[in-house]
Amino acid sequence: MPEAKFSRRQVIAAVSILVLLVALLFVPKFRSEYELLNYTRFLILALMAQGWNLIGGYTGYAAFGNVAFFGIGAYTTGLLMISKWAVPFFPAMFCGAILAALVAVVIGLPVLRLKGHYFAIATLGVAEATREIADTWTASPRGPPGSIFRCAAKASSSTTARSRWWSWA
Repeated sequence: MPEAKFSRRQVIAAVSILVLLVALLFVPKFRSEYELLNYTRFLILALMAQGWNLIGGYTGYAAFGNVAFFGIGAYTTGLLMISKWAVPFFPAMFCGAILAALVAVVIGLPVLRLKGHYFAIATLGVAEATREIADTWTASPRGPPGSIFRCAAKASSSTTARSRWWSWA
């Protein structure tokens, strides 16, 4: 069986990335919540840019619906965290990612058969439909439609350890 051979450059790159990831685990202990929120927003935008790079750059599709699946995952995570079950962040994030992937498969199967402008218009329609659903859906009996966002803001304004995870979410 042939052995995998890695160049010195590949090993150094892998070790450097691993060290950087471990260092990121300690950032919350030395930075304010405001700085963590800014770092988190930056990383979220970088993640979304990589998603666009994948589908727009490598496949050539002009897709505008990526934000819908991102929003479904984030919305699910937030709902699970502030619900009566108070699911911790990482299990809630996992459930949000699974739900977003399932919705992406269900919507993606018919939409990926379209080509050119039709594909772009369909993905834009998916994004707009998802936005309308999020704005009008009453997730909580405690308030008007869209009240989940105000509940999340109240939960993140406290100084508990839970609010620190909200700034990461």
